[in-house]
Formats: sequence, structure tokens, C-alpha cells
Amino acid sequence: EFIDIRKPELDLFESLKKSGMPHLEFCKSPTEKIIYVWLSVYLTEALMRNCSGKLVRSVIPQCGISPQGNLVHPPEKPGLSYSEPIRYKIDFIILFSDSENPDTDVRVAVELDGHDFHSSKQDKKRDEERNRFLLSKLIIPVHFPASVAQQDPKKVIDQIIYIGSK
Repeated sequence: EFIDIRKPELDLFESLKKSGMPHLEFCKSPTEKIIYVWLSVYLTEALMRNCSGKLVRSVIPQCGISPQGNLVHPPEKPGLSYSEPIRYKIDFIILFSDSENPDTDVRVAVELDGHDFHSSKQDKKRDEERNRFLLSKLIIPVHFPASVAQQDPKKVIDQIIYIGSK
């Protein structure tokens, strides 16, 4: 008999979705859901502590990037179209605010690279092209192997926070 070791996590995601956690249903894989929940917990804790300096202001799963480099929020429900044409869809965009410069957000594009979509030469070329485009629009791209995000999500979150706060 097959036992899915992720069952407790999947049950938690289902409970969180029912409780109204925004955008959880946009996460395409269990790994994306894990990182989204961890980022949401971090965001809540940071707001409760009223942190000064740079902190996570927003987490946007499945964020579109327009041909001009603008962020395009996902539609209200999965399956609907984005409000404008998108050039790329990013697993997560994380906006960090800076208390010293409140008009400027640091934008970090997080990609969780699963073997199925990021291992061939063509996939790597596509990722490099997307990274160059993001950098040209002042969006910092970061990639994590999905296996690392599943095994140690806290480490991934700490690295994202470190990158966004520099």
C-alpha cells in the first residue's frame, strides 16, 4: 500500500485554504505551498513585531510579469486570465519595503526549480533569458531546487529574507 508522506502537509494546506489564506490555491505544487505558508508566517510575525528596516511587504504567488516589466497580480481564481498580457509567470514575487526609502520596493522573484521543468539545455537557456529580463527590470531572480525547499523550507526562507534585505 502506497502512503504519501506529504499527507499531513496536504491536509494542512486544505485547512488553510478553507480558512481563507489568500492565494494558496494559486500555488501549483506542494513545494510552492510550503514556501508560501512559511513566507506568510514570516510576514505575519514581522508585522506583529513591527520590525524596522526592510521587511516583507507582500508575497504574490504565480505573479505575472508584463512585457514592460510590470507586476501583474494573478486573477481572482485559478484558470482565469491575467488582467493584461504577461511575458513570464514567476512562482513568487516578494516585495520588501525599506523604511528609509518608503517609495522603493526591493522585488525578488523566487523560482522553485523542479527537475521536470528546469533540467534540459533548453530549460536552462529559457531560465537565463528570463533572469536577464528580470534584472533589466530591477527584479532580483533567485532559484532554489524544489528538493531543498521541501527538505529545509526555513533555510530557503532565511536566504530569501537575506537577499531581499540587502
